Amino acid sequence: MPPRKRTPAERELSLIRIAELFVQRRSQSEIARELGLSRSQIQRDLQLIRSRWQQAQVTEFNAAVQEELVRLAHLERVAWDAWERSRQVAERRTKSRRETSSGPQTKVSIVEEEQVGNPRFLDRIAWCVQMRSRILGLEAPIKTANLHILEMSEQELVEQEQRLGLERPEFRLPHR
Repeated sequence: MPPRKRTPAERELSLIRIAELFVQRRSQSEIARELGLSRSQIQRDLQLIRSRWQQAQVTEFNAAVQEELVRLAHLERVAWDAWERSRQVAERRTKSRRETSSGPQTKVSIVEEEQVGNPRFLDRIAWCVQMRSRILGLEAPIKTANLHILEMSEQELVEQEQRLGLERPEFRLPHR
């Protein structure tokens, strides 16, 4: 007689137990024996568990990316606001006090100065744009030299340099 079919609730509970045993490095046969299921059923359940784990990782990763993008957007907005404030006309007030025959007099002078803006805020904005581009994968890959240690004679090295159009600097020792 074939084993009875698990209800959805029983299946979910057994999936939890299968996952626990799997991470304890138990074999599929051991898990099947302990839960009274076939090895092929354990194999199918493990496929489902792995799929769920993978989906959870993708979901968590996407959520983390979204959170970072929101943080960057906020930081960029703050930097833009600070940049705009740094360009506003600045008022400088000076007070001078002097004694006159009628008593002390206070003179207040207001000088308005046009500001050019603080470039540190533009640097922060550029950094935000660069980080967003990295997170979204919009940056072109950075080309790096693939360095291999080659065993070649001096003559082979010179020939290779000539083929590549490279000039070799001449080093001369000072005469004694």
